[in-house]
Amino acid sequence: ITVSGVPVGTSTLRVKLNGLSHTWPDDMDVFLMAPNGAVAALMSDSGGSSVVSGINLVFDGAVSTSLPDETAITSGTYRPTDYETGELLPSGGIGTIGTSFTTLTAGAINGAWKLFVTDDVDGDSGTITSWALVFDTIATDTTGPTGGTMTLSPASPINAATALNVSFSGWTDPSAPLNYSVLVDDVVVSVLGSSAAR
Repeated sequence: ITVSGVPVGTSTLRVKLNGLSHTWPDDMDVFLMAPNGAVAALMSDSGGSSVVSGINLVFDGAVSTSLPDETAITSGTYRPTDYETGELLPSGGIGTIGTSFTTLTAGAINGAWKLFVTDDVDGDSGTITSWALVFDTIATDTTGPTGGTMTLSPASPINAATALNVSFSGWTDPSAPLNYSVLVDDVVVSVLGSSAAR
């Protein structure tokens, strides 16, 4: 996937695997490579021998739930999970393979992102219908037209469950209503007032 136009301030990444099917999920190694060459394992040696069919997975470093080691994988949101470390880097990769997205987003975000999927044992097979990257972006401080400042808290990281608080200071006319919008994960939250929580 070639990413472009992602603004400065991106702090979190989620990865979606849609329509995943496999006859022996434990054989799968799924790695994501960022434009800077850093590589993270999304899933490796998870799910045992329980067949999966058409499940949808979201990988989010901010959640606490890992994929199961030996029991069946079901659709849901999980931490990147690697039960047997030490796999070889994909071609073009640098460093070592971890499970943190921090190294992926530390460098240039715009550019080519690559997904590597391998089955490390003969005799089984699987498919993935599609995959996607979701970048959660937030502003830091934004200067308003009347000289005031809008501040978002927390600055990072955020995800779909984060309460986003907005505060204002230094406006020429603090009693005047103010319209603003916050775009998170392609959803616009429009508010009239001086503070809000999402």
